[in-house]
Amino acid sequence: MKRTLIFFSIFLLLLTGCMSVQDVNVTIDEVSTANVGETIEMQVTIQNFYTVDRLLTSVDIGDDYLEGMTLLSSNPSWTQEWDFGWMGFQSYDYQISIPAGESLSIIYAFQAEQIGSHEGTFDVCFDTEYDCIYNTIFTSVSDAVVADETIEETL
Repeated sequence: MKRTLIFFSIFLLLLTGCMSVQDVNVTIDEVSTANVGETIEMQVTIQNFYTVDRLLTSVDIGDDYLEGMTLLSSNPSWTQEWDFGWMGFQSYDYQISIPAGESLSIIYAFQAEQIGSHEGTFDVCFDTEYDCIYNTIFTSVSDAVVADETIEETL
């Protein structure tokens, strides 16, 4: 069912262009550096300035980011996870109503897995699967042991 909806949504998106989300603001407080094995938290705050409730349908995270960072959990937690690797992202369904004039904060826990610079999409979708606010997240992962040895050598 979700795949059919996604295919239909992509078709509509190609026909109509990107829909803009008005009266909603998404703020991402991300951690830009981490060590391998470290768990980091990223807070996403969604403010609904609209006069009616908005439905947070899903959050899509790019595979480029998830190649180096493993998503462990979110609070509140997603209800269903969808693998759209063939499109370059993973989708996490929420179906949470955000009342008019209110905000919602979601805390994501990631574990740094691979050394390198990891950047990817972080799309927050409302009311439909194609009405999204498009963002990019970034975390640089290093090896803590190498960093400690370098500091000792310079002392």
